[in-house]
Amino acid sequence: MERTKFLRLLGERIKQLREEKGYQQKDVAEKLGISKQAFSNYENGTREPNLLTVIEIADLFDVSVEYLLGLTTERKRSKELIFDENLDRNLSIEIMELIGICKELPPEAIELLRKIALELRKFLICSNKKS
Repeated sequence: MERTKFLRLLGERIKQLREEKGYQQKDVAEKLGISKQAFSNYENGTREPNLLTVIEIADLFDVSVEYLLGLTTERKRSKELIFDENLDRNLSIEIMELIGICKELPPEAIELLRKIALELRKFLICSNKKS
């Protein structure tokens, strides 16, 4: 998806969700800990929120990140979480970044990464047993 279209769709979805909740831009900006202008720019599609902000917006409106990003029309979060809610938030962001990268790769590259990850896990498990 072209960057301009992506930002416009993201902004439209954020605005729609905000209006459905009856919030003003300043209300949401305060909840997110950002300026009203920054939030307004997200809605207008003139500024791209960072990944953590996207996650926080999804949390606030109880929708999936995938919905906000225009990857699905289904608003609800999956019952099966990709990662454990108890994981460190920074690790969760890193996992989301990896998922985003994988979505851009061809299937054979994803399969190669899966095999590498499995071998790395085996190696780390063996290393921990020797320690």
